[in-house]
Amino acid sequence: MNNRAVHKNNIFFTDIVQRFCLILALLFIIVILYVDYRSYQTYSGVLIRQQETELLSIARIVGDNLNNFLNQERDKIDVTFSKEYDELSEVHERNKYLLDDSFPLYKGYVLMDKNYKIVDMVMPGGKDTYREDRLILGAKKYSLEKNYRAEIVGKTYDPKDGEFALYIKKSIRVSGNPYTAVYALDLNEIYNRIIKPVRINGGGHIYIKDTDNTIIMHPVNEEIGTNGFQSIYENTTGDPNAFDDMFRWNNYQKREAEGFDVINIYTRENEIINPEIVIGAFTKLYIQNEEWTVTAILPMEVLSQPLNQFISIFLVITLLMFMIAIIGTAVVMNILRQNREISYLREINSGMEMIQKQSDEIRNYQRIQSLGMMSSHIAHEFNNFLTPVMVYVDLLESDPDISEENHELLRQMSTSLDQAKQLSTDLLSFARQDTGAKLNFMDLRDETEKAVNMVKRLTPHKIKFESEITDEDIHLYGRNGSIEHILLNLSKNAFDAMENSEERILKVTLKKEADEAVLTVSDTGCGIPNEIIEKIYEPFYTTKGSRQGTGLGLSVVRNTVTSMGGRMNVKSSSKGTTFTIHFPIKENEQERSQSRLSAIRRIAIIYDKRMDLRRIEEIFRGSKYLIEYFDHPAAVISIIQRNKDYFGMVISSYHTPIMNGVETLNIIRSLNPEIRLILTSEEKMTEFEWYLNNGYFDRHVTFEDFYKELSQLISSDPLNLPGATGE
Repeated sequence: MNNRAVHKNNIFFTDIVQRFCLILALLFIIVILYVDYRSYQTYSGVLIRQQETELLSIARIVGDNLNNFLNQERDKIDVTFSKEYDELSEVHERNKYLLDDSFPLYKGYVLMDKNYKIVDMVMPGGKDTYREDRLILGAKKYSLEKNYRAEIVGKTYDPKDGEFALYIKKSIRVSGNPYTAVYALDLNEIYNRIIKPVRINGGGHIYIKDTDNTIIMHPVNEEIGTNGFQSIYENTTGDPNAFDDMFRWNNYQKREAEGFDVINIYTRENEIINPEIVIGAFTKLYIQNEEWTVTAILPMEVLSQPLNQFISIFLVITLLMFMIAIIGTAVVMNILRQNREISYLREINSGMEMIQKQSDEIRNYQRIQSLGMMSSHIAHEFNNFLTPVMVYVDLLESDPDISEENHELLRQMSTSLDQAKQLSTDLLSFARQDTGAKLNFMDLRDETEKAVNMVKRLTPHKIKFESEITDEDIHLYGRNGSIEHILLNLSKNAFDAMENSEERILKVTLKKEADEAVLTVSDTGCGIPNEIIEKIYEPFYTTKGSRQGTGLGLSVVRNTVTSMGGRMNVKSSSKGTTFTIHFPIKENEQERSQSRLSAIRRIAIIYDKRMDLRRIEEIFRGSKYLIEYFDHPAAVISIIQRNKDYFGMVISSYHTPIMNGVETLNIIRSLNPEIRLILTSEEKMTEFEWYLNNGYFDRHVTFEDFYKELSQLISSDPLNLPGATGE
């Protein structure tokens, strides 16, 4: 009866668990679908934000490139006419070469005297009356006021060609008479050279408007000279509220210097107006008297591919998880049917594993306990043997009848007794695995020489002792007396190994290899058999017999070497054995830091208009540092290429010409990894942390923090510059 009741209870329990698993699987699917939906919303939002930021970066880059291009053209004109000419023919030839060399960038040029009389004209591509009239009409719109540098004075729209011309004016003197040269640049050609090659995910485009909201550059010629969406709105009947988002975007561009957003716009195709959702980003561009708005547009449908991929992946994952849930439920049901038998077997297996694990732990604990007790006993007995000897040595040292020579021998005996007592302490430290003892910064060469002298005095007369100690300074962190301890243990083993050898030579060497110190102890003894060479470091393992050794010597040595960060190797044959110990060479951190601080003498500052140079000059006034200021990173890079140690520190603003401050400092870092580098900017930016953590520079501070810290540190200690300690 009892067995049947248990069986019925198991069936009832199994049915409940099956139903619970089915409900749990359905809830799991619902949760997964909800997570899919929320993940899609989050991913689409993140993707849009990333695209907005990317579009804004593209707009900025295009604006900078366009500004640089126009400045280059102005500089080209300034260089071409940097002096006074004797004849108008020289001016004509130079202008003809300038325009032909840049064809078809320039529509043409005219040269006027002070009375607006045309004295020269160049039209690349052949004469055209209409184009000449447009050029002269545009040139005469601007004043003849002298300007020594080429200046952008304005632009005009040609309704026939559907394009804008940008005018640049330059004052020229010929035979003492003033003239004004006016150049017309084709903005469409500038667009084709600078903007058109920029690809925005294969589906976007860039256009530029002026302050009147007129499109002056656009990939579609029909849009040039219009107000874009307003032209659609003015020619469209229907609900005017449909274009509210486009007007909002237009006002947003007028109000802000830069920004981005998602916009609902309308495009015209074959007289049909089609709604479209796009991502837009813009930035303002100031070119002398002109204010342009650079706008980057990307249709939302371009993002549909990654979004669709995201949906597909999540649907596949959901399907797989659904199948896994069904299979898992079936497996769980099958397991539950055999729950009693499997559970019983698992309990037995788990119990046996637990017993075995506890037995291993007990045996390990007993071994460690025995090791500690035995080491304590050895140290106690060792100290008992040493105590009367130490007392007798102290008594003899106080005896006035002892000669000075014997006094010296007693002092050496006293030193050896102290070392023997320290050895017993080291044995206890090893038994307790006490590797946390404080390490001191020490001279390895000096410690080795002292230890070698000790070993030399203890070497039997029948054994030849040799040593080679390097003259180089070698420093590391270790415990005092550890080298003596190591050499005494290894030498004692060598003495025993060479007892029956014909040639008996013990050699100790210390040399420096790269960033390591190598200490070797070699003998010409009988060697160590291959079958036991792996066991020599085991505690209490010995081949000498119980009366001659405890088997702790090499264990103590290796433990000591390991505590100093070193490693130990052994090579042995029938002709002898060599122990090689590698120690990492260290520098005194405090001295190294002070050395790096004192090495900084010359500092380069790459500045921009945001940096307060007067304030920096005031802070450095009276200090021993030589400060050199640069407005372009190329000059600093060039100096460091010729002499990488010329500067001890470089401070750079983030906004620098050609490349930003991060790129500049990364190039300098590649030229001289030891130079101290500081990046300054108006505000903290999280992306700088990645570059800081990856070694592009040593510190990033805002301008205000930089001025304050620099002032405080220079006034307190001129050597303590921010970043000089690698902060």
